[in-house]
Amino acid sequence: MPWISRRVQSETAALVARLRARAEQAEAATRVQAGANGILAARSGDTEAELREQVRQLRVTRDGLLVQLSRALGYNDEQLAAIDAGATVKGGTAA
Repeated sequence: MPWISRRVQSETAALVARLRARAEQAEAATRVQAGANGILAARSGDTEAELREQVRQLRVTRDGLLVQLSRALGYNDEQLAAIDAGATVKGGTAA
């Protein structure tokens, strides 16, 4: 094996130490990021469940409004038919 100067050995050791330190920092950052990702995933699941519930409630409200609209339109049709037949608007008999 060729002879390596102490200066080169020292520089190599310093580089290896810096690389190890950077690797440890990267691992620590990865752990922090993984924890943050876990928190975000949990919040995302909660938010998704909340949105699903809101959509369900909106559908119930929409269905109720459609029923009310259908009744109102039916009532108006009955009133228009009565008017067409000659009845008064307030439900009187045909003249």
